[in-house]
Amino acid sequence: MILIFISALLGLIGAIIGLGLKRAFFSRPQSSFLTFALGAASPVLLLATLLWLQGDSNIDYRRVALVLSVSGGLGGLICLKVLKLFSQDEDSSAEALEAEPIYTITLCENEGKSPRPVGWFHSLEEARRAIQSDAGHMSSYRYSYAVLEELLPGVYCQVKSQVWYVFRKDSWQREKKTPDWAQGICNWALG
Repeated sequence: MILIFISALLGLIGAIIGLGLKRAFFSRPQSSFLTFALGAASPVLLLATLLWLQGDSNIDYRRVALVLSVSGGLGGLICLKVLKLFSQDEDSSAEALEAEPIYTITLCENEGKSPRPVGWFHSLEEARRAIQSDAGHMSSYRYSYAVLEELLPGVYCQVKSQVWYVFRKDSWQREKKTPDWAQGICNWALG
C-alpha cells in the first residue's frame, strides 16, 4: 500500500516536472511524448536516489520502475490535457500544426498592381481546379500571374508551399519556378 502511495506521489511529481519542462522549452504538440518520458524518468531517478541513500537491496527495482514510469507518464499526459482544457494562452503555432491547411489563390503582377486574393479552398485539388478552369473569370482582372499557397491557420501564417501559374494563350499554365520578381515573398493572400 505504501509503495502505491509513493509511486502515485512520485508520479505526480514527475508529471509536474515533465509538464514544467515541456512548457518551458517545447511548444510543439509532438512533445507530448517528451512530457511522458520526462514524467516517467523523474520519479524513477528520484526513487533510485532515495533507495541508494537508504541502502535497501530487498526491493524489486524493475517492478518499482515500471509502476513509477507508467504513473509518472500518465500523470504527465493527464496534466497536459487538463492544462490545455483550462488554458486560453496556448501557443497558436502549436494549434496551427494540428489544424488543416487552407489553399489560397492570389492574382499578382510584376508592376503597377497590388496583389488580389480571389479565393481559398480546403483542398489542394479544389484550388488547382479553380485555377485551371479560370473559375470566376480570374483572367478578366488582367493579371499575368496567380500563386497558389498552402497556409496554416494563425497570425502571420506559415506558408508550407507555393505553386505559380502564368496566364498564356487563354489558360492558366503552371510555372516551373517562382518568377524572379517574386523571389523571397510569401503569404500573398493574407499579407
